[in-house]
Amino acid sequence: MDNKEKSSYSEHESGCSRRGFLGTVVGSLLAAGISGEALAEEKKASGRPARVNPERKCYIVPFGAQSLANFHRRCVGCQLCVSSCPNRVLNVKASHKVIDAKYGLLNLEQPAMSFENGYCRPECVKCSQVCPAGAIQPLSASRKTALQVGLAEWNGQICLNSRGASCKACQKICPNGAISAVPLESDPKKVQIVVDPERCMGCGACEYICPCRPQPAMCVNGLEVHRSV
Repeated sequence: MDNKEKSSYSEHESGCSRRGFLGTVVGSLLAAGISGEALAEEKKASGRPARVNPERKCYIVPFGAQSLANFHRRCVGCQLCVSSCPNRVLNVKASHKVIDAKYGLLNLEQPAMSFENGYCRPECVKCSQVCPAGAIQPLSASRKTALQVGLAEWNGQICLNSRGASCKACQKICPNGAISAVPLESDPKKVQIVVDPERCMGCGACEYICPCRPQPAMCVNGLEVHRSV
């Protein structure tokens, strides 16, 4: 690279705004979305039912983000949290399930949580260790388990238990013991799933493990402001 090229490159770098930086990654994010759709088609072709993520009332931002407002204000869309997530819980497409008019296109490259590939394990704090912008504050594992970023909701209409089966997968996997399977008074052979709002973390374990297809019977809705449990 000659001096003229170096000078031009330097000027470009110094003039690059935050919004301009975010715009440069749009193409790669769209490509990621296309590959996700291709994976769903592959599952259909193989005979396995494709997983459809539930429509959330509010999407979920990571533990340590504190609130939607803080996350939107600080996140630069660098994707370091996405690449460091061992269970592939963080992704960009998840934040587009619910478009928040208050923040508009600010969330275009900002990730959110979804649980088709795994759930946010209580002991994992990797995303909080790599965020360079303060959008995800550093957390210890013990502090993380005392936070609530979302609340699980049961859809009895599609749950296997409402169709005569006996399934307690969500109860067994819940790391905080927030889920109970309670026999129905009208039919003791059937159970309903009850979520304790004071113990649920919003980690997504119940949604991930739910065997119902194409849509899980458990859905985690994000909280606008995270709180202690």
